Amino acid sequence: LRLKTMDLGFAAEADGDWGDDEPLEEDAEETIACPSGEAGDGAIAATNPDASHASRAGNVDDTKASATGTTCLALPSPQQAGGPSEDAPPRSKIHSNPRTRYFVIKSNNHKNLVLSIENNVWATQRHNEEKLNEALHNAPHVVLIFSVNCSGCFQGYAKMVGAVGASTKTHVFQGYGRAFDVRWLRLDDLDFAEVASIPNPWNEGKPVKVSRDGQELPNDVGRKICEMVDMRVYRGDPAGYATDEHEVETGGFGPALAPPITEPPQEAKPPTVPWAPPRGQPPPG
Repeated sequence: LRLKTMDLGFAAEADGDWGDDEPLEEDAEETIACPSGEAGDGAIAATNPDASHASRAGNVDDTKASATGTTCLALPSPQQAGGPSEDAPPRSKIHSNPRTRYFVIKSNNHKNLVLSIENNVWATQRHNEEKLNEALHNAPHVVLIFSVNCSGCFQGYAKMVGAVGASTKTHVFQGYGRAFDVRWLRLDDLDFAEVASIPNPWNEGKPVKVSRDGQELPNDVGRKICEMVDMRVYRGDPAGYATDEHEVETGGFGPALAPPITEPPQEAKPPTVPWAPPRGQPPPG
């Protein structure tokens, strides 16, 4: 999808370690506000403790930022949506594929997330490299669901389009680990309150909001979260909703594993009987 210039003014200024390796705790006091002034398409809401909670939703290439002083209204979740079937977005090619794999990715601040959106690149901690590359080797789509630390939300999702360490955009996140190319697909603040009832059986059954950087989700769990994001984006602008029907598979191209080598069956041989001289005759020699 095409990306347009975005205003970085709303991005959090806090610096720190890359990602977050601690379980998330939902903060009831924390709220999200729309960026002040005219922001470029695809901008993400920044944390503002003095504003009421608001959500920004949209496709990456055509999301519209609100004007100064305008509060973004939260869209109803899929559970609240109800209504006729035409209120739902078209079937997703990516999420309907049972081989698609999903990972939660943590960012220490909004600024790094914006840099990723502008440059279509990410960098991950060393301990995540092997499993992400393995997923890209075996799965047609590897979806990364992003959450900024302490934001109380998932901000949207992207997909891997290259192996970790293969990106040429190494200048974007210098010192944060090896870079890899991604393509952002959806942006929307999906509040943790909306996913509180969704457990991750691959993380001791804890709620999906409690995830470390690089935590993998089962296909049905990751699909549900992404479809909730899709629903919010679709209900915000049904006419402008971009489907993924032309999305090509960007993974799963590794060579098939060789079948185990088995010894060919051997013909049964008669048992060997030691030679013995006939009775009544002395042994030769």
